[in-house]
Amino acid sequence: MIRSLFTQGFTLLKSILIADKGFDCLILRNLLRRFQIKALIKVNHRNSKKIKCGRKKFFDEELYSTRYINERTFAWMDSYRTLLVRFDTTTESWKNWHFIAGFLMIAKV
Repeated sequence: MIRSLFTQGFTLLKSILIADKGFDCLILRNLLRRFQIKALIKVNHRNSKKIKCGRKKFFDEELYSTRYINERTFAWMDSYRTLLVRFDTTTESWKNWHFIAGFLMIAKV
């Protein structure tokens, strides 16, 4: 998937992937390092039986807290059935439904 983004012209160099503890694995961290993407993933201490040593993992608590804001927003959007089921046939209508849902969330209707 990362390669396909590069071939479509997206530049992910020096970007940051924010993920929860469930994504804490060496394979993902190595893949992201290969593509020069910083991994902002909380360490899952249940992943290993021994104490982790070596270089400290990059972690910014303030930046990680923004992940919750995104997760909460997506959960709110999933509460709108029209967005969840995706009856849309065009990109334009999909985008417009998301604008309407965003407006309703901001207006707290």
